Amino acid sequence: MTLLILPSVLFSENDVFAQSDILDKTGKYQEDKSILLSAEDKITDPVGKAELYWRLSRVWLNIAETDFLAKRINTNAALKLYEEGERWADKAISSNSRNASAYFWKSANAGMWGQTKGILDSLFKAQPMSDNLRLCLKNDPSFFDAFYVLGELYEKLPGWPISFGNIEYAVSLGRKAADLMDTKLRSGVIKIKSYVVYVSLASHLWIRNWDQARRVSSKPDLLRQYNEKSDYVDRNCFYEGTLNLKNMRDRDEAMEIINMVIRELEAIPNRSTAQEKDLRKARETLAGFR
Repeated sequence: MTLLILPSVLFSENDVFAQSDILDKTGKYQEDKSILLSAEDKITDPVGKAELYWRLSRVWLNIAETDFLAKRINTNAALKLYEEGERWADKAISSNSRNASAYFWKSANAGMWGQTKGILDSLFKAQPMSDNLRLCLKNDPSFFDAFYVLGELYEKLPGWPISFGNIEYAVSLGRKAADLMDTKLRSGVIKIKSYVVYVSLASHLWIRNWDQARRVSSKPDLLRQYNEKSDYVDRNCFYEGTLNLKNMRDRDEAMEIINMVIRELEAIPNRSTAQEKDLRKARETLAGFR
């Protein structure tokens, strides 16, 4: 794909953002970074600045993750790139404190920093991550990726008294993320599934490992707690109580979900970079189930 930098008289913020999103989906992260940095001085309004800055936060995360997995950079270099990603997200928040994506990508970079550093060496980042994801959802309650990352956080963190990990919360948050995404797909708001949301939910279910009887017997208490909570995120930690679950064990549902993901992704002839990443993650997750 040949990139054309438009002369200033024809410059359009929306064109830059649309091109950035295409480059992100196709995994051309260095090109994405170049067009965004080239546009920085041309965008003067705070709302537009925030849109630019959160995309730079996203691109720094993608470059760090891709280069680290390919062993082109070491751990320390990856950590510095994630820190740079957080810095761009902070600039986005300063430009427009109501931009949900800015809080999400700040949290995502912190999460990848923690994943790279090691969970026990990065527990201090857990609460700020949760706080930023909650701010993301305060500004956009339909931001399903924020629920997905919150679910990951509750799965991977140790529980009390070390931290606030909770696999039961993770399951409900994962279901909420999947249902919000499915709603957006049906309405045409988004066109492409983020399969990692399903992979994450499958992982939560496998770890929780409830049998069918417990899934049924737990519903009234989950629904009661859902109805008692006033905070949006806290309420959805019990979201499963609002659902009619399939008559199966958690691990049966986890296998059903992960096999669906692999089957659908393998059927896509020209998978995007993100879809290849999701397929790799799904296969790794399935291998861990056996």
